[in-house]
Amino acid sequence: MNNHSMGDEPTSPTSISGEKDEKHRLQKIEKKLALREKMLEDKERMILNWEKKINGIVEKSKQEVKLNVGGKSFVTSMDTLCKEQTFFSVLFSGQFNIEKNEVGEYFIDRNPKHFEVILDHMRGYERVDARIALMPNEERAELAEEVDFYQIDSMRQLLPEFFEIKLEYTYLLTASMDSKIKVWELEGMTPLREMEQKNYLRCIAKVTDNIFAAAGDEQIIQTWDFEKSTPLKTLIGHTATIYNLAVLSTERIASCSRDNTVKIWSITTGQCQYTLSSHTNVVFNICTLDTKRLAIASLDKTIKIWDYNDGKLLHTIEKAHSKALFCIFKVSNRQFASADSDGKIRVWSSDTYKLEYKLKGHTSKVWCMTLLRPNILVTGSADKTIRIWNLETRQCIQTIHESLSIFCLVRLSNDQFIAAGSKKSLKCWNIKPGNCPVVKNAHANSICQMIVI
Repeated sequence: MNNHSMGDEPTSPTSISGEKDEKHRLQKIEKKLALREKMLEDKERMILNWEKKINGIVEKSKQEVKLNVGGKSFVTSMDTLCKEQTFFSVLFSGQFNIEKNEVGEYFIDRNPKHFEVILDHMRGYERVDARIALMPNEERAELAEEVDFYQIDSMRQLLPEFFEIKLEYTYLLTASMDSKIKVWELEGMTPLREMEQKNYLRCIAKVTDNIFAAAGDEQIIQTWDFEKSTPLKTLIGHTATIYNLAVLSTERIASCSRDNTVKIWSITTGQCQYTLSSHTNVVFNICTLDTKRLAIASLDKTIKIWDYNDGKLLHTIEKAHSKALFCIFKVSNRQFASADSDGKIRVWSSDTYKLEYKLKGHTSKVWCMTLLRPNILVTGSADKTIRIWNLETRQCIQTIHESLSIFCLVRLSNDQFIAAGSKKSLKCWNIKPGNCPVVKNAHANSICQMIVI
């Protein structure tokens, strides 16, 4: 017999379940409301931040800027100077601690003769186009030099005879891990012929217009006759993979290897003249500094400078980097650059071997470098980017995002280069706006190095 009184009806299971569902539904609504409230707060905070930024930009654009160009004063606005990416947008980006002179001017050590024309163009005055068109050739050449310094792309179009791209070479040679060397006609990127060596090819170097050398996992260096596509001398001596070659003269080359050594060779006789063997780890890259000195970068984190004419060690930069070095490159007659597995680039004095400055941007191995102009350096990395640097401002002025690790770069002109790497394709890049011709599946494996003839 049940003990419930007449007035107490038992709560049914269905009723209990309904109460639980209703409670759960209310909790979900409360959570949604709390989440929506937080989103609104975040949005409000974001809008306030954007308002601050916009107000800052507006104030900055109104800011009067006084410039002293080569002793002559000019007054303009920050908006005029920074509306497109130029020398000025980098200068006033906030990355530099630039100081004014005693009368509140920023000094720029350039000839002021054509700066008024440049400033009027940046202000958007249409009459500048006609003024430039009527300039004598000598003055147009002077103006082009200043436009190039200030990196004003929109003005280059007004001086096409000085800035139109002209290829300085006829042929491209590519060396690949498919063991083949391919010859391409640069006009149209047409494949012409191919040569083959055993095992992976890692490097290729132009000795003369008709002789080049290639090497790789086979541990030998093979010289070739370009016109005939026939092998010449075989240089034997390394005991492991050869990673890079450096041309010392029309009769001599240097090679660096996984066997921790650098060898100096006579191309004429095929004999090794010197073996440079002071590194304790793989020697991955080398470059000449002048007619006497060879700079060597190793995975042992040091840079060594050798006299390649007598095989003597001249200097060692201990702990040049905190990580293994993969690239070394001459950037001028008085400087060379090195790069490590973390993507750090350091620029050194060729005279004192002291560190002069760093270039920061890459996040993984920097495999290669090339110069387009005396102040424009291009670097390729395993982080799948190509970075273009202005060595005068020491800033990255352009980043090209790729889908492959960039193993090699080769210069075609002041504004154009070819990049290749881990995905077997060739890409011809123009640093000014324009198309990027691509040759897909140029090789059956990664392209390690290229030269132009």
